[in-house]
Amino acid sequence: MTGGILLSLGWDFATVFSVAAVPALVAAAGMVAKGRLRAAP
Repeated sequence: MTGGILLSLGWDFATVFSVAAVPALVAAAGMVAKGRLRAAP
């Protein structure tokens, strides 16, 4: 939904993808870090 709004405002697809991908990568890195901390003795 948000992507469609951003595209209608004139943002190009690469920018919209970057805006969506960066928070997803940060969240994935956080989950990996949390899993490693929990698995450590």
